[in-house]
Amino acid sequence: MLEKWFDGASYLVSDDLISYHSFFTTIFAELAFIWAFGIEGAMTYTWLLVGALANVLIIAALKGSIICNRDVGSIILSAIYVAIFMGLIICACIMDVLTGILLFAIPFAWTGFTVWIRGFQDSVFAMGFAKWVYKVANFIHKPVVMLISQFVVLLAPVIALAWFGACTDMALWLKILLPILAAMLGPVWAYIEDSWATQSIFELAYELN
Repeated sequence: MLEKWFDGASYLVSDDLISYHSFFTTIFAELAFIWAFGIEGAMTYTWLLVGALANVLIIAALKGSIICNRDVGSIILSAIYVAIFMGLIICACIMDVLTGILLFAIPFAWTGFTVWIRGFQDSVFAMGFAKWVYKVANFIHKPVVMLISQFVVLLAPVIALAWFGACTDMALWLKILLPILAAMLGPVWAYIEDSWATQSIFELAYELN
């Protein structure tokens, strides 16, 4: 088990297996936010966001299992994955359109950003790309910028979780424990992303097994 955790830690820091950590930890931070600031309908939003987490994990498990060894099965599961997310978003918007959109847009947007940044962190670009690609890559590969970008990609949602958690009325030990657990779970999410369907949260929607 410990060996798998260290494998996941290696993936999280140096591979493209960042999407589950970014998505899940951002949702954890959102859960802390809606409870810290007394958002109306917090319990309903909590279940909807937990549903988003479950959707990713269940579909990833099914797409990576032996029962999904044909393209048709992967297509069906991808359709179910998208339909569930659409249903969750619609339910959230029925309660409040702006809140519903933000609660789901932020995790997807942040995850897309981290995946994009990780692509530049990990890649060496050959000839044929646009000039701006080389400029961004050269900038990110500067040692100080690389260190800062790694810090942002890996820890920004954990810090947000700690900040919003501190604003709740939870016991102090929980306020300390939850962000620590969120950080420690990062390698677990990376390992799951690699060993289940081997697809990011975006690829689960369209990529075949």
